[in-house]
Amino acid sequence: MIHRLLAARIENDQALVRVRDRTRQVGDVFGLDNLQRTRLITAVSEIARNAVQHAGGGQIEFFFREESENTPQALIVRISDQGPGMDVAALPANGQRADGKTMLGIAGSRRLVDHFDIESSPGKGTRVALEMQRGHAQPIIGRADLAPLMEQMARRKSQTPVEELEQQNREMLLTLEELRLRQTELEKADERKDEFLAMLAHELRNPLSAIGTALELLKRKRNASEADFQRLGDLMTRQTAQLTRLVNDLLDVSRVTRGKIDLTLTPVLLTDLIDHALESTHGIITARHHTLAYTPPAEDMWIYADNLRFRQILGNLLHNAARYTPEHGRIAIRVAREGQRAAISVEDNGIGIEAGMLPRVFDLFAQADTSLGRQDTGLGIGLTLVQRLLKLHRGSVEVHSEGLGKGSRFTVYMPLLEVDEAARAPQVELVHAETPPPAPPQQVSGSRILLIDDNVDAVHTLRQLLEDAGHVVAEAHTGERGLAVAELFTPNVVVIDIGLPGIDGFQVAQEIRAQPATSASLLVALSGYTSDAMQQRGRDAGFDRYLTKPADIEALEGMIRDR
Repeated sequence: MIHRLLAARIENDQALVRVRDRTRQVGDVFGLDNLQRTRLITAVSEIARNAVQHAGGGQIEFFFREESENTPQALIVRISDQGPGMDVAALPANGQRADGKTMLGIAGSRRLVDHFDIESSPGKGTRVALEMQRGHAQPIIGRADLAPLMEQMARRKSQTPVEELEQQNREMLLTLEELRLRQTELEKADERKDEFLAMLAHELRNPLSAIGTALELLKRKRNASEADFQRLGDLMTRQTAQLTRLVNDLLDVSRVTRGKIDLTLTPVLLTDLIDHALESTHGIITARHHTLAYTPPAEDMWIYADNLRFRQILGNLLHNAARYTPEHGRIAIRVAREGQRAAISVEDNGIGIEAGMLPRVFDLFAQADTSLGRQDTGLGIGLTLVQRLLKLHRGSVEVHSEGLGKGSRFTVYMPLLEVDEAARAPQVELVHAETPPPAPPQQVSGSRILLIDDNVDAVHTLRQLLEDAGHVVAEAHTGERGLAVAELFTPNVVVIDIGLPGIDGFQVAQEIRAQPATSASLLVALSGYTSDAMQQRGRDAGFDRYLTKPADIEALEGMIRDR
């Protein structure tokens, strides 16, 4: 909803002083920062001056737009006149002249605001709308807050031209200082990006090196025992899981940053989420010989949460606590009620966080120590995911540490549901439902399964796993060969890689779906391509399910069992 704040006439140069002053007051009261305020004042001043010079005056109106699902809170300024109008199509779209210099007036103002809209035609006047969005860090302004803010603006006195000039000079100095600070922040962000890429290469090479060494060892052991296979197999499983976790974190932080994450919020018992998170991190906690103390809540606590993503939040915090605490350390997780919200704290006696790092600990790619001698590194994205996923859950997270060597404590806050409210609350979908977690493994009945993938090693290992589970499996390494095998083999399940040589997996799926003998087969896409657009193409091509490489065997078996 849009609320009209105030309006005024623009008749002469003296009125322009009042317009700039009023724009400054509105921006200040409604929480624009120095740079936003200066940009909006400049844009309004340019448009208003055009109205005076070319139309003999006009009207200015200020509006406040409430937040909605698709739009943030914003200030909107509309300036209209009854002048000669103009040919809007002739205005440079980027606000620059042919010589590359920035223009002022209407064309230049377009570059200063978050959204710019103009309506004009010769002889019918001009109407310009300027929008400046409030920062995400600013507290939300509710409808009840508008009246006090309007009263606050009404009490402010107008400035004289001299005071206006002095104010402009002060704001220019503040803006220049803010621009210098932002330049410094961008330079630091660029440094963190370079450090991140170096660390990513390091983090990926470590498990790949371990897997390669284990495979080489198996090749050289002529009489490898069952114990050798078990030990080296466990090693490769752990390292593969670490690689998968790194890739998934990278994909998740990309989705969250672009606003593409999908959540399904349902009433969930908080202790169930914590139990799952403890189970998923049991391996690393045990491997590092930590002592874990869990203090559950004194009462049942229900929250609205996406089951899978909230377990990921807690799992990231527990994983960090285990990783950044020297062996034989202590980890404590406590849950308590604080008013109408739950407080879940994860505390350790590990390496701690230095004071200078605390304000940046949730920044993307932020790392406390990037020296080559550091034992535990990470990519600097886990805590960013925690904070941004919690924001989508309407929760928050805080960090506390007394300094290096003194451990750290992360506290997650989530609004609580009352028990009766949780019982009657319907499922709430924010965007689209996540794929539900796979069912517990059960004995699967034999199916006729065709694997189509050009990665021969991957096909052989997946085939062996499925055959060990009692299925009859055939394979093909090109799309054309896959279609020929499907016609003879008549599978009831087909697992197809998307990036095939020759015809791709989408075309293969369409052809298999079009054949009468396989029209009802379960088609499963197995691919490293995970974008929403690719998954939509998969659905359009006839795929029933879409799995991300490396294959989640339990999820695949669940699909086969439930077909």
